Amino acid sequence: MSAAADRRLVFLLNVGQRRVQRWVEAKMAAKGGLTAAQSGALFVLGQNDGALIGEAAEALDLAPSAMTGLIDRMARAELVERRPDPATAAPCAFT
Repeated sequence: MSAAADRRLVFLLNVGQRRVQRWVEAKMAAKGGLTAAQSGALFVLGQNDGALIGEAAEALDLAPSAMTGLIDRMARAELVERRPDPATAAPCAFT
């Protein structure tokens, strides 16, 4: 394949992946389910209970500010609980 064809294939795969993700999230939301991001955060917690927000952000390839917003929304929905980091007493660990 040529470089242009490779780029086009990557672009089309990316478009397809986003469409499938939006479709899955819409179906999940219609049933009152979790978003993909919330599922990912819970998966991280399943592997590392008490993870720091920065650790979870890195694991999910999110910016720390995006992870903070996600955890805030999940805490309001009572899906997770924020608690102080034992090392710094800052409220940045979640369970």
